[in-house]
Amino acid sequence: MCRLRQAQRTVGIMLHGPPGCGKTSLGRALAQSCNAAFLNIESTDVTKAEFGAGAEALRQIFARAVSLTDEGPVVLFFDELDMLCPPLSGASIGNRQLTSALISELDKLRDCHVSGLLVVAATNAISCVNPALRRPGRFEREILLNVPSQTQRLAILKIQVETMMLDLAEDLSLSEIAMMTPGFVGADLQALCQESLNQAFSRCDQLGNTNMTENPPVTKADFMAALHKVSPSLKKGLSCNVDLKGVLWDEIGGLENVKTEIHQAIEWPLLHPESLRRMDLAATKGVLLYGPPGCCKTTLVRAAATSSHVTFLSLSGAQVYSPYVGESERIISEAFQKARALSPSILFFDEIDSLVGKRSSGGGQSRVQERILATMLNEMDGIGTRLDQKTDVSRGQGKMKEHLSASAKEDGDQGQPSTIGSTNQYQACERNRLSDIDMSRVIVIGATNRPDMLDAAILRPGRLDRHIYVPPPDIEGRKSILNIQVSKMAARDIDIDCISNLTECFSGADIKNLCREAGLTAVRESSASGKLNADTLVVRQHHFVTALNTVKPSLSQNVLKQYSRKTSFS
Repeated sequence: MCRLRQAQRTVGIMLHGPPGCGKTSLGRALAQSCNAAFLNIESTDVTKAEFGAGAEALRQIFARAVSLTDEGPVVLFFDELDMLCPPLSGASIGNRQLTSALISELDKLRDCHVSGLLVVAATNAISCVNPALRRPGRFEREILLNVPSQTQRLAILKIQVETMMLDLAEDLSLSEIAMMTPGFVGADLQALCQESLNQAFSRCDQLGNTNMTENPPVTKADFMAALHKVSPSLKKGLSCNVDLKGVLWDEIGGLENVKTEIHQAIEWPLLHPESLRRMDLAATKGVLLYGPPGCCKTTLVRAAATSSHVTFLSLSGAQVYSPYVGESERIISEAFQKARALSPSILFFDEIDSLVGKRSSGGGQSRVQERILATMLNEMDGIGTRLDQKTDVSRGQGKMKEHLSASAKEDGDQGQPSTIGSTNQYQACERNRLSDIDMSRVIVIGATNRPDMLDAAILRPGRLDRHIYVPPPDIEGRKSILNIQVSKMAARDIDIDCISNLTECFSGADIKNLCREAGLTAVRESSASGKLNADTLVVRQHHFVTALNTVKPSLSQNVLKQYSRKTSFS
């Protein structure tokens, strides 16, 4: 136990962070490590129907906590403080009474020099807590419990495996699972381990092993199946799309040069940030993919996210624009905030020209675009900083233990009891709202068919400064795409080389549509002859030739020349 002499300590500590990150567990662990009594107060304990009953219940809780300090240190824990004490603008009469009573009790603890009692509060939304409670002498210490890093996720997984007594198969690596779970908090990882065990039991039941007395071995396949059922809590309720179905590089035909550029611009900063730092290479913050429509710009980004095992968030103009003033900016800010919390991540803006087009002197829609552009520029410039305190979980836990342990003892000098609460210490420990942390593992990517319509500000260095042209497939690319598409069909005697030569100016989407039309032609032909049979139905060369009379290329040489001439968009 740490003993501080003549120390002025804090009355209350506020833990804040996303749901499931372990705020309550940290409070319990603190009390256990200091042999302190733990009083967990939830909203139902002090929310009463009678007028004034909630405030009276709160006062009785504090009186009980103070009386328990005669027997030893006490941790008084308030869960979901934002539900009890919201700002005055959104508070009911009952909430205002509770806030007033809580402020009064905290001030009393400070003024009466009550030792051995630490008040800890937890909230998922610190901005929704009444500001009066965050002043010096009250909940002046604010500790952020952020989303765990890959190393921390590995440690949590090891604890969960040991707690649940999971028997891991030889093909399973927890390090690999930790890498594949960005954005997962402690509660999510616990649910993932439980679901993987359920998958193992289901697998054994299917094999007829129903009389097992111990947990079956959990394989990598069990964890992969569980990952399709358990998703990070932070992804729920997002305004943007969260990619749940990955895309493999082998599923994309052609574009080998583009793939290489994407590997370097997107995957390297996400997978090898230490190597880039060692060579003093700045990580890419933003990438712009431009090119004709239908050339799989979105699919390429999804493939990069899949191979990197990072979170993929996407937004389009339809999701951002809102008839309510300020709502579009809120959606943009929320997307960036979640991308940071779920890092390493890719934040993808499809058809970005509809969001951040060139500024003009017009009104209406252009004014909305200007506000969206300003928000995006501020967020992109802020990817390297974060408006949070510079406090990690381990350091925060140590400081809480220090306060509680020291306050549980009498001060050795001058016979004066230790006090909890200090405006001087508040100034020294006030959170740093511009704490620099490494957020280089968030990459913003935009895709557009009209790069000339983008505002020049979004293309400057430090924003979308890496520009990658995604052309339509050449003849080798068309062969690759046709081979991939034909392999998924019941096809026979297809001349890939011939079809590739006949599909000049076809985009990847056009070729996929051609294969679909060839399949429909085969179905129509069999149906017309009365011999439609799923077991014997096949697509042949003449079906593709017939489909070519219907499906025409969406691109032209004039359009492609316009893209090939573009070397600058500003």
